[in-house]
This record gives sequence, C-alpha cells and structure tokens, in this order.
Amino acid sequence: EKTITLYCNGTCPVGIEGFSTDYTVYPNPVVNEIKIAGTSDMIKAELADMSGRIIKSVLNSQTGEVSIDASGLAKGIYILKCYAENGEVIIKKIVKE
Repeated sequence: EKTITLYCNGTCPVGIEGFSTDYTVYPNPVVNEIKIAGTSDMIKAELADMSGRIIKSVLNSQTGEVSIDASGLAKGIYILKCYAENGEVIIKKIVKE
C-alpha cells in the first residue's frame, strides 16, 4: 500500500512517478460530459469542487470508459479523483467551461 501526503500552494502536480495507474480524461476543458478512458481497474470516480465537497460520484461498470455528466455544473475548476483496485488514487484538475 502506498501512502503519500502532498502539501502544495498554488499549482499541485497531477502525477507522481512510481505510480502504475493512469487514466485518460477528456475533454478538458469540459462543457457537458467528462469521459475517463482506460478504467478497467478503476473502482469509482469522484468529482469535487475546490472546497473538497463531492459533487458527483460514479461506480465503474467495467466497460473501459466512464462518463460523468457535467452539464449542470457551474463554470470553474474541479478535482477528479479516480480510485484504482490497487489502492492508488489518481487526481486530475478539470476545467468546466
């Protein structure tokens, strides 16, 4: 099990070397729908606002791609957390237009 505590001011890194899991998130910036590809080992994905409040949560249906409806979200920056079966959590910054 890997545990990392990350403290940052301003821009935080979106990837850390040594992790084996990564997902393709597109489009970014997003207008209506966020798609996450390469999700065969993903358990769930959560979309949070900048205060950390979880706005959307989806479970992986093991189809290889997960979609999150973003059409009702206000313009701004959001944080996408993807949870893998191996315990890794991949964090991506999402811009909503």
